[in-house]
Amino acid sequence: MLAAAEVLAGIAPASSRPAEPVSHKSIHTVTRDRAEVSVQRAGGGKIAAYLVRWVSATGEAGPWSETAMATVAA
Repeated sequence: MLAAAEVLAGIAPASSRPAEPVSHKSIHTVTRDRAEVSVQRAGGGKIAAYLVRWVSATGEAGPWSETAMATVAA
């Protein structure tokens, strides 16, 4: 049984790809279908990268998702 999804985020300059999940910051553990993320104004024009993985009710974590990336609005 799946209990939650762990969400990680990382911000990187537009000229580079965000690093591996270990360098991302844990931002949410969600049990519903959405997670809202706020980015500071200094992040405008940078790349936001997100990863998600399922975590079971017993704490067993699944594999990380593919990295989803988007440009942060100025």
